[in-house]
Amino acid sequence: MSPILYSILTGPAYADQLPYDASGTPQLVVQDTKYEKIYIQKPVIKGNDREASFNSEEEIFVYMNMHAHLIEKNISVYNDTNISFLYQGCDYTKHPLSCSVEHNHWMLQPIITLDKDRHTISLLLYNEHGEVVAQSSKGKKRKIKYLNKKSSTISVGEEETSSVDYEVDKYRVKIPIAAAPTKKTEEFEPVKVEEKPLLTEYEIHQAVMMLCLSVK
Repeated sequence: MSPILYSILTGPAYADQLPYDASGTPQLVVQDTKYEKIYIQKPVIKGNDREASFNSEEEIFVYMNMHAHLIEKNISVYNDTNISFLYQGCDYTKHPLSCSVEHNHWMLQPIITLDKDRHTISLLLYNEHGEVVAQSSKGKKRKIKYLNKKSSTISVGEEETSSVDYEVDKYRVKIPIAAAPTKKTEEFEPVKVEEKPLLTEYEIHQAVMMLCLSVK
C-alpha cells in the first residue's frame, strides 16, 4: 500500500471503519454490487385456457437486457442458455431459486396465466436470499363487441316504353325507358364478435419496465 493511501485510510475519518490484519495494517475491502447478476427462470405457464399458447421466453430476456440498467448500471442478465457457462454444478432448470441463492445472485420468475377471460404476465424478482424484492403485472382482458348488420337490396321496376315519331320514311320507333330503381334496407340483430385476450410484446415490455423501475 502506498504511503499516501495508507495515511488517508488511517486518518480519523476511516480509522474506525476498516478491518485490520494480524500485523495491524488496515485492509481495503472491495465488495461487488448485489445486483451484479440476474438469472431469468423459464416462464411458468398456468391457467384454464387450453386453446391458448404463448412463448415469451425470448422477449422477456431481450427486454430485461434492455432495461436492466434501470436497476444497476453494471448488471448481467442470464437464462438457461448462458448460465451454464458460469455454474455447472447446479441444475437451474429443476431448482432455479435454490441455485440462485447458492450462487448469491438474483432471480427473475415470469408467470404467464392464460385464462379464458384474461391473459396476464407477472414478474417476481428475488434477491440473493430468496426474498421477493419487486414485482409487476400486465394483462389483457377478453373483449366482446356487437356489430350492427344491415342488408341493402336494389330492385328495378317493370320496364316502361314510350314512342317517338320519326318523319324519315314515316317509321314509328319505340324507345324503352327503364323505371327508377328502388332501394330497400333490411336490419338484422347485432352480431356478437369476441376478441381473445392475447398477450403481445407490448404487455411484456411494460411489465419488465415497471419491474425494473420498482426496484429500490
